[in-house]
Amino acid sequence: MIERKILEEKIRNLENMLLKMYSITVRGVQAIVDLPSDEALKIIEESEYSSDILNWEIFEEAIATIATQQPTAKDLRFIVMATTIAAVHERINDLALDIAKAIKKIDDVPVELKNSIKTAVETILKMLEVTKNAMVAHSFIDVHDKLSKLDDIIDGIFRGALDFLEGKEDISIRTVMNLVMILRDLERIGDLVGKIGARLIYIETGKMVPIK
Repeated sequence: MIERKILEEKIRNLENMLLKMYSITVRGVQAIVDLPSDEALKIIEESEYSSDILNWEIFEEAIATIATQQPTAKDLRFIVMATTIAAVHERINDLALDIAKAIKKIDDVPVELKNSIKTAVETILKMLEVTKNAMVAHSFIDVHDKLSKLDDIIDGIFRGALDFLEGKEDISIRTVMNLVMILRDLERIGDLVGKIGARLIYIETGKMVPIK
């Protein structure tokens, strides 16, 4: 009984660490819409740095918990998946920093693409909220469908932006390349949030159901 209580405390600690990672990621992703301001870049750099440190802290906590508590079944799935979810968050923050660096290289982002970037960021934040709510409530009903529909929106934004750039001969090749990278990285972030959702579903069901 005492051992079970200790394990439950360890799991709650990992959950809280993941919620902290979620907050770091949200802060970094939100700042994308305020680029190329120096303050937005600073926030994204801080988020990337903090997520890197927290990723390793979660990994170390998970390894220690497995070694000392010998969890099984759902508890073990959560602890193992906590490390992969943290790693996905860390990657999202890496991509946010890549986006920030690319935007800094562009003299002027076309208004149409500013709107596309803003919509993509807002959609990613909705996806992140779905994963957070699912973890907090331990309820994964409709997580797959919700994330898939939102990811479809981001994919559509990416395709629409590419079509827009194909018809813009007045934009330099260098600018086009950076804009494509920005939009591609936003699309990748959407896919990564889908991977978080898939891991949460695995924790509950023991089955890996890919979300795109």
